[in-house]
Amino acid sequence: YHILLIVSLLNFNYCWSSEERQEKIFLPTANCLYSTGPFQPGMDANGPYTRATEPTESKDLSQRVFMYSIHPKVSHYDEAILMKVNPGIDGRQKVHNPINWPHSMHTQITMEFEDGEYGGSGVMVGPHHVLTAAHNVYDTKNSKWASSLKVYPGLDGEVASFECASVVKAFTYRQLIDKANTEFDIALLLLDKSIGYKTGWGGMISYNNDKLQSLDVSITGYPGDKGFKQLWTMKDKLKQIYPERFSYVIDTYGGQSGSPIWTHVGTHPYIIGVHTNGGEQENLGVRLSEKKFTHLTQWIKETYKLSNSLFNHSVPEVTP
Repeated sequence: YHILLIVSLLNFNYCWSSEERQEKIFLPTANCLYSTGPFQPGMDANGPYTRATEPTESKDLSQRVFMYSIHPKVSHYDEAILMKVNPGIDGRQKVHNPINWPHSMHTQITMEFEDGEYGGSGVMVGPHHVLTAAHNVYDTKNSKWASSLKVYPGLDGEVASFECASVVKAFTYRQLIDKANTEFDIALLLLDKSIGYKTGWGGMISYNNDKLQSLDVSITGYPGDKGFKQLWTMKDKLKQIYPERFSYVIDTYGGQSGSPIWTHVGTHPYIIGVHTNGGEQENLGVRLSEKKFTHLTQWIKETYKLSNSLFNHSVPEVTP
């Protein structure tokens, strides 16, 4: 027996089963009461979007700085640097001052599994919402969930200027959990604090194929060959565009799984997908198709308000 939830998003509709969504609770939710809030997508000629939001709370530089002293391992989903855009040259560049917008939206993720701690990447997409690769929370090779996850936005060496937040709950797809379908290797993490008001968060956008082909896109995250503590980025075109995936030759390394595939719209960051894994000839990421976009925006809307948040402000919106 399937309970159907019909989601109407502007000019397109999706009918999807509640059994399509997989949820995992990592921490007791008694102290984190989430409720529906005003998270409304828009639409332009190139596709639906949610708005990028700049930080509305400035960081108090006089406060005690949180020090990151963990030494994660590279995950089982290892990858090598392709060096194809510039033959023989690693095209990634270090991001200096990652606490500054828009790079403050990027976050390092430390995941604890049975066999140790691993490093990954993600991006803020709501006040207490992080978008990442699902295999950062569920190891499909060993069919095991992580036991805990912490996120460190704007991590710069040992300095975590925004401190850290714990993951309370994750949303992902049963297609990934039950069938290891990598087209659905994407997850939304729900945090225990609304740290996004200090970091800002990126907009999400589901562009059509013609628009995607014209874009310069960046992949930005925390690679293991840099100790999982430095933010690195590279920009190039997409190589192939599929209904639910992308391929590209942008250089990445283990630990960058979950990094956003993003572009600037004007001066603001918009996310079109999530980097998931590398290969010998090309790297791969999950596309924010209209179907995934609809589900993600619904999940964020359902949990947009956090009753124990220190930050409960109206947020200025930026239209792409």
